[in-house]
Amino acid sequence: MKKNRLFACACVLVALALVAGCSSAPPADPTQAAQPSQATGLTTSPPVSAGLVPTIYEDVGLTFGIPAQMMEAGAVLESPNENMEHYPIVDIFFYSPHMNQEIEKLLDIPNDEMTQEIVDAFYGILAIESKRMLNVTLVPEDAYEKAAGEGKAPQDICGFDNASELGRQGGYVYILATPDADLTGMTQEGQGLYAKCKEYLPDVVANLRLSTLKRPEERGTMFPETIPAFSAQDLAGNTVTEEIFADYQLTMVNIWGTFCGPCIDEMPDLGELSRSMPEGAQIVGLICDIQGDTNLQAAKNIVAKANAEFTHIIAEEVLLDFISGVTGVPTTFFVDGSGRIVGEPMVGSARAEDYRAAIEGYLP
Repeated sequence: MKKNRLFACACVLVALALVAGCSSAPPADPTQAAQPSQATGLTTSPPVSAGLVPTIYEDVGLTFGIPAQMMEAGAVLESPNENMEHYPIVDIFFYSPHMNQEIEKLLDIPNDEMTQEIVDAFYGILAIESKRMLNVTLVPEDAYEKAAGEGKAPQDICGFDNASELGRQGGYVYILATPDADLTGMTQEGQGLYAKCKEYLPDVVANLRLSTLKRPEERGTMFPETIPAFSAQDLAGNTVTEEIFADYQLTMVNIWGTFCGPCIDEMPDLGELSRSMPEGAQIVGLICDIQGDTNLQAAKNIVAKANAEFTHIIAEEVLLDFISGVTGVPTTFFVDGSGRIVGEPMVGSARAEDYRAAIEGYLP
């Protein structure tokens, strides 16, 4: 069950450090070479300088080169995510040694002893001992031009200071920001290591490249072909197995987390949709960030407030393995009566009518 607790800790980090962050994607293969792209404003070749650790994020079309010494000092390149406006973002955060010690303490707490008070205390430490060092926000070109026409500067659009336009590709304007950080309360050791990381930041910016932006359908399969056998609980404590799919021709499964703003925003629409499903179809929620009692009451409150009281399954180890390829939440996929995946997943929140169109299209 250690793996589950690691996942829970990752969700805690996402919840605060990434604000409305909803990503669980691993870095792309760092051994791949960056591919040419039809982009403006950033160099796409040659590859990152020697001595830097390359990481390619195909889903946002960015290649990073980060000095190993910067990473050793506490800098972490986070996985692609979304902000509150649903714009794709990538961050580099600094985590102090004290922060890492607190993470280890959190992981050593048994599941049945984890409380919301412990998690809240962790949030407070995280706010002091972790700092955003770099942010890249991908703003749709039409939204960017509209905001610019209203007199807004790049920092107003992305929400961080020291911001400027990097380049454009795939219908996005890339904004780079290197925010100033308030180190009040951070340990002296942490402040020293943060200063060391800042020394390497110009190298990171100089080696930041646009690479080929691949859409979800171009990046390979997100799920195995069939949901495995599992035994989990729903929010009411009832046991749920893979048999939940057997009585319906199609099940829409919505993966969500209590930390995820877009997930919560679309929940009322899902509740409404659940009460008007076509014959032979149902909606099931799959919650990815509940460990013991931690976040359990928050999930119940979200569901009750949204009047979305269809079945919500608490993901256990088997289901967490199954969704390990998910790049962010909410993600919605479709399952037939035998547990086989149908059609393509829908990444990000969507309108109720879009979900309904997919359901009607996938029903036999």
